[in-house]
Amino acid sequence: IAGTQTHPFDSFLPLFNAAQQMKAFARMTPGNSWQSDRLRLAGAPGTGGQEKPGILVLEADAALAYLLKTTLQMEGFNVNVVSGADDARVILNRTDTARPDILILDAVIHDEESGLALAREVHETYPEVRIICTSSLHNRQRVLQSGADLYLPKPFELSSLFLWIHRLLHGG
Repeated sequence: IAGTQTHPFDSFLPLFNAAQQMKAFARMTPGNSWQSDRLRLAGAPGTGGQEKPGILVLEADAALAYLLKTTLQMEGFNVNVVSGADDARVILNRTDTARPDILILDAVIHDEESGLALAREVHETYPEVRIICTSSLHNRQRVLQSGADLYLPKPFELSSLFLWIHRLLHGG
């Protein structure tokens, strides 16, 4: 389902592309399934006492960091947001709390290499942490070679990010 609530379609082509994207996401799940581009604006159903998946967001843009934190929390995740690589390392190295399941980081923190260097470091040190790199760098190959599991070029749709997070968490 591709709806007009999340996208202002001004012609048939953008609507067709959105429907194709939803179809591709639906086919990623084995068996019968469907997808919608509608954001879920309520927390996930109770997890029966299970720990919520953790997400660490490294984003220097304060507005985007806030948007990611609030929407990911509404999706039912435990979210920490930091603006620098050193702060991310502190959270990843903590032994008193669970390590995040996913790291979402901008490939360009201070310069073109800083985010990619952190991605390489996390990939080598904590291979269980899935890495989603977002960037306006638009060099997919370079980002994926750093050890990232997924590259999302900016700007990206939040609904796409949520679908990829769920896929990475559940064996994608």
